[in-house]
Amino acid sequence: MTFTTTPLVSGGVLVEGTDSKGNDGTTILRSERWDAVVHIRTHTVATDEFNEMVEEFFKPLTDAADKAKALIAGPTSDWDMVTIKAGTEYEEAQVVHLDEDGILLRLLAEGQHDKLRWVNGDKLVATV
Repeated sequence: MTFTTTPLVSGGVLVEGTDSKGNDGTTILRSERWDAVVHIRTHTVATDEFNEMVEEFFKPLTDAADKAKALIAGPTSDWDMVTIKAGTEYEEAQVVHLDEDGILLRLLAEGQHDKLRWVNGDKLVATV
C-alpha cells in the first residue's frame, strides 16, 4: 500500500498509488476546506516559530528588566499562590491563594525545608 501526492500548479493534488488490495489508481483531489486546514496549521506553526525567535531576541533585555524590577521590589515570594490551570486569551487562570498554614504545608510538601523556622519551639514560620 503506497500513495504519492504531488501538488498541481492549477490547484489540487495528484494522487497515485496502490491500495491494500493491490489495485493501482490515479486521481486529482481538490478541497477548499482541507486547504484551509493546511493553511491554518502552517500559519500556527509559523506564528509560534516567529514568537519564539522574538522572545529569544529580546530575552537579554527582558531578563535585565526582570532583575532590575526584582531589585527595586526587594525580597518577595509567591508561595501563597498556586496556579491550578494557566489562563488563556479566553479563560482566566485558576489560582488558589493560600492562607498561612497552607503556605507552610506547601513548603513541607515541596521539600522547601530550608525556608522553615521554629519560633519558641512551637510556632512554625516561613522565611523569604
